[in-house]
Parts: sequence; structure tokens; C-alpha cells
Amino acid sequence: MAGFLSSAGHVMVESLEEAEAVIVNTCGFIRPAVEENIETILELAQLKEEGVFRLLLVTGCLTQRYQAELAAELPEVDGFAGTGEYHRIADLLAAADRRERPQYYRSPEAFISDLPRSRAGSAPSAYLKIAEGCPRSCSYCVIPQIRGKLHSRDPEEILAEAKILASEGVREIVLVAQDTTAYGLDLAGRSLLSELLQKLATIEGLHWIRFLYAYPELVTDELLETMAQEEKVCAYLDLPLQHVSGEILRSMGRKGSREEYLELLEKVRTYLPEAAIRSTFIVGYPGEREEDFQALLEFVDTVRFNQLATFTYYPEEGTRAAQLPNQVPPEVARKRLARLTNLQEIISTEVNHSRVGKVEEVLVETANSTERIIYGRSFREAPEIDSVVVASVAVGGKMPAPGDLVQVKITDADSQELTAVLV
Repeated sequence: MAGFLSSAGHVMVESLEEAEAVIVNTCGFIRPAVEENIETILELAQLKEEGVFRLLLVTGCLTQRYQAELAAELPEVDGFAGTGEYHRIADLLAAADRRERPQYYRSPEAFISDLPRSRAGSAPSAYLKIAEGCPRSCSYCVIPQIRGKLHSRDPEEILAEAKILASEGVREIVLVAQDTTAYGLDLAGRSLLSELLQKLATIEGLHWIRFLYAYPELVTDELLETMAQEEKVCAYLDLPLQHVSGEILRSMGRKGSREEYLELLEKVRTYLPEAAIRSTFIVGYPGEREEDFQALLEFVDTVRFNQLATFTYYPEEGTRAAQLPNQVPPEVARKRLARLTNLQEIISTEVNHSRVGKVEEVLVETANSTERIIYGRSFREAPEIDSVVVASVAVGGKMPAPGDLVQVKITDADSQELTAVLV
């Protein structure tokens, strides 16, 4: 959207006080996200009323999911656009400026070609979306309703954008989609992620390539072999497993089992002995018994993930799971979440602490020359969601800059931060 707006002559600014128009790009995936978005919109509507800016626009998943309701309940908003209309953002802004209160809704029908890219800030990492929509129908998830079916992006367009990012100083690209391993299923009837990674690895200037959201059944030998052979592809896997109880997984509409997941993880570590593995689990799904949750705890304790995202189940409107019997009481789900979170915090601390004394390569994200400290990540940490490495730089030594790759020695660690010194 920033690219389309810039192409139309608009200028992005850093603060609300400088802006004439404010655009809220929303999430509508789970109830807490919906509530957070509504709260943000109302806060901004108050600032608009006070004359801080003139126009307030809302786009994204929340608008796609609740079209008529939002327009009726938020008269303060000057225009809405859904997930299939972001390429019309400049038109939306122009119509709003004419006081037409535009509402553009359409489900994504294809991945829009020739996207103009306007990168936010100068961080050495950049996200690169390779597909839109999802080919699955998990019983608890509204993403296919919001984002539509799978639409993979043309590989040449992906490569062209990656080359531009590299020429602008990006050292790491992070491939994203609703299911990144599904990339290419609609183009070739099979995943093309492995081939895409091999092509991206030839781009000069890129140092790391990682991808998020790997559906377990599509983590193939071919993909793991590519990850092992291509030096630029990070030995990092984000595997949203969601649960390990066979009964719960079947109800969720997901394939796999505890035994199959253990086999997969063993295979991952055979190909990639140093792999960092992250996962996601949902607790409190309808019908989850205490023994199901105990099996999940034991699985997490056995596998020892580097990082874990944990959520309580939310009965989302319009999903099959919301209609299921044996809904778990919210207070039970919250207690289970706390137990799982506490366990993973212990594990993450131990896993991170095992790195103490080792020298690791770190990508510098920010540098504080006054305090002589740098903040960065190793290949084991994805931007924004995982641990951070904080390294001190000796007095008199040269301060690294964002985008530099440096060697640091880990001196201490907890679940979220590793302390180090620059070598």
C-alpha cells in the first residue's frame, strides 16, 4: 500500500501530527486482535475529531471480515478497503478526500502483479510475501474466508523484488505467506519453495534467507536438503503444529500425530543438526481433556523448541469449531496456557544458556554508540518474534553499523535475551 501511495504522489510521514490522512491496516484473525484494532480505531477517531488529521481509513482483514458492521458502527471512518482491494488504496484516499465514504471489498482473486515496493525504515531485514490465501480449511481458522484461496506469486516477480531489496542494503529476507510451504501448489501441483530458495540464494548481497509458517506435511526431504546445502538459507524452521493429540488434530482438520511429528523433528535435526525450531500450539480447543493437555506438555518437554508461540482457543464466528460441543471453559484454557508458557520459558532459557561461551555470527539491527551496545540476531532468531542478542563493544573498538555481520561471544542468556561481547 505504501508503494501504491508513493507512486500516486503521496508522502509517508513519521507521526500522526504530520499526517493529513491515517490508514489503519487491520488483523481480524482472533478476538484479541479484533478488540485491539477496534480500540486503536476509536483512539484515532478521537484524535481526528480533535483536528490532529483530516481523514481516517481502515483496511485489511477486519474490514474484509466485518464489512457492513464496521461501516455502520464506525461513522468516524472515512473509507474502508478489504483484502482484495489494497491496490486501490490511492483511489480510496482520493474518494475519501471527496467525502464519498468509499467502501471497496473483494476477495483476493490472484496475487496482484507488478507491486510497487516502499520499504519502511532502513532495517537490514525485509519481509517478502510469496503467496496469498490458504489451501486448507482448519476448523478453528477464518483465514480462507478473509484471504481467499491460495494464490502463489510469480517466481520471477519474487526474484526481481528480492534483487531490489538486496540492492537497497537488505541483508536478510524473510519469506511469508499464510502457508509458505504451500507456495506453488496452485502453479505446479506441488510445492515450489525448494526451487525458489535455490534461486534466491544466487542473489548477490543477500546473506540470510528464512521462511516462516511451514506446514509440517510439506516439510519434505527435498526442502530439508536445500536448507542443508544452501549456505544462505537459515537452518530455522517455524512449524505451527497446533497440538499433538490425534483426536484434537483430527477435529482441527489437520493431519499428523505425535509420532509423525517426532519423526519429522528427528529428520529435521538429521539434515540440520544446528536447526532452531519454533512452533505454535493452541490450548483449550473444544474437547481438550486434561490428558490431552498433559500429552502436549510432555511433547514440548521432550522436543525442547527454541521458541514457542502459545494461544488459548477462541470460538471464532463462522468457523466449524465454534459449533462443536465440549467447549473448554475460558478459565481452564487460561490456566493451561500459563502452565505451557511457564514450561517453555524454562526450556528457552536452558536452550539459550547452552550457547554461553560460544562465538556466533550476528546481524546488527541497531547500534547505540553512546552506550557502545549493539542489538542483533543470529540465524536462530527471526526478526520481531524471537530472542535478541545484546552485545557490548569495547571502548576504542570500531562500532558496527546496522546491517553489519559481526562475531560475538555469548556470556549470559535468559528466555528472551542473550548477552554477549563483540569479538
